[in-house]
Amino acid sequence: MLPQDSYFVGGHPMAGLEVTGVTGAREDLFDGATYVFTPTANTEISAINSLKDFAHALGSKVLELEPAEHDRAVALISHLPHLLAATLVNTVAADDDCGGLLKLAGGGFRDATRIAASNSNMWRDILLTNREMVLQSVREFRFQLEEMEQAIINFNREDLVSGLIRAKEVRESLPENRKYVSRIK
Repeated sequence: MLPQDSYFVGGHPMAGLEVTGVTGAREDLFDGATYVFTPTANTEISAINSLKDFAHALGSKVLELEPAEHDRAVALISHLPHLLAATLVNTVAADDDCGGLLKLAGGGFRDATRIAASNSNMWRDILLTNREMVLQSVREFRFQLEEMEQAIINFNREDLVSGLIRAKEVRESLPENRKYVSRIK
């Protein structure tokens, strides 16, 4: 389908905002962000090298993954969080006192749900295109949520604290990969 001397190279910049279109553009959007390439045995080496150079010129860190590895990783690190943010908002929206609850919404709710404001049609396509890996991620999340739920049901302080500490330590180890976010803080 591509014209002669044109090559397809799978790639995915791990950058973007919840804002759609040109309003989400920023000159430093890719600065410090990871740009994933998913070459296959059929990928033209010169084409991927050109794109890697381009990604580096944008300020991105380049990472190569197998296509299936990419799909699983983004399902967990990107697609699942979007689904959870939307579901959290919908849980509050379904409450009879949604308006009253939203008046109480502070930074935690806003931080946890920011990405729910993203383009719904785009996310429909993403979630359905990577359906199997998204569903696997949902099952993994459900298992973790059930572990926390059981700790609360059983009034098991140790398991509850252990889960919270593990989450805190992993969250604190998360590298900041976007330079503009660091400047906002």
